[in-house]
Amino acid sequence: MSNSVTSNIPRPVIIAEVAQAHDGSIALAHSYIDAVSEVGADAIKFQIHIADEESTEDDLFRKGVKMLDKTRLEYWRRMEFTFPQWVELVDHAREKGLVVFASCFSEAALNIMTRLNMEWLKIASGEVTNYELLGYVRHLPQRVFLSTGMSSWSEIDKAIKILLDGSVDLTVMQCTSKYPTRFEDVGLNVINELKDRYHLKVGLSDHTGTIYPSLQAVSQGVDAIEVHVIFDRRILGPDTTSSVTFDELKVLVEFRNALVTLRNNPVEKDGISKELEASKLLFGRSVSLRRGLKKGTKLSREDLCLKKPGTGIKAESIFEVEGATLIRDVGANVLLRWEDVSG
Repeated sequence: MSNSVTSNIPRPVIIAEVAQAHDGSIALAHSYIDAVSEVGADAIKFQIHIADEESTEDDLFRKGVKMLDKTRLEYWRRMEFTFPQWVELVDHAREKGLVVFASCFSEAALNIMTRLNMEWLKIASGEVTNYELLGYVRHLPQRVFLSTGMSSWSEIDKAIKILLDGSVDLTVMQCTSKYPTRFEDVGLNVINELKDRYHLKVGLSDHTGTIYPSLQAVSQGVDAIEVHVIFDRRILGPDTTSSVTFDELKVLVEFRNALVTLRNNPVEKDGISKELEASKLLFGRSVSLRRGLKKGTKLSREDLCLKKPGTGIKAESIFEVEGATLIRDVGANVLLRWEDVSG
């Protein structure tokens, strides 16, 4: 009878979020594509910002690089790429076998994303109540990831209702918009609450700057993991302390791959035992003599011991050998055979 150790869990997609880690450098953005591909993540995510469509001179820094940008509006302008540059990035990522997509922060940014034929898109935490943007998204064919980092249940309810009024393939992401997020604020419990409340795909978008919450979320059976990535935590930027390195991302990918294989391949114990017959002979024990004995000796329990390998009289038969008589001389360093005894 087959004993399944657990039900199957999905193979969650692992998304490497570049965000503004490229610091406005198209060359660095391309470098991130190569690095994400090398560690085996499934997708790379950027953010499409068009400063004059989403920001003003009143926009406040979350964490600025003041020696470069006097205002956050200036910062967003420095983060912009041209459409031809986006084409190059998308082509490069696809050549590397990655799904490439973006968070969009305006209708104009959304238009760029759709012109690029990105398969997925992300609604960032700050856009959950941007019902105009949600209205544009809800009829798109892309898989949509909805972040909930700043949202109440009522806000999530309303956003999901708008999106599901269309034809969206929706994944709801538990997230806490703190940079970095303390472990106490990650909210892994919300993952199951999202599952129970909406019966949709769920995931974790993590800002702790570690892979530990993601490891546990994979164990909980999420459909998606998103983590910010950085080449080095000494690099200046608003998300550096919330990001993982590529060495850490590689561990996360390896863990995901291993856990999915482990969880989705239950073992039938008798079947695996049969496969290991040769090993049982190698590691098992057989009946032997404590010392060499002559023909005609009646064997007592004190004469017998168990030694490797398991190719002789099986260890479980030792009590059947007790009281038998040797019909030939047998040494101490050989296994006892049934043909060596009678009675």
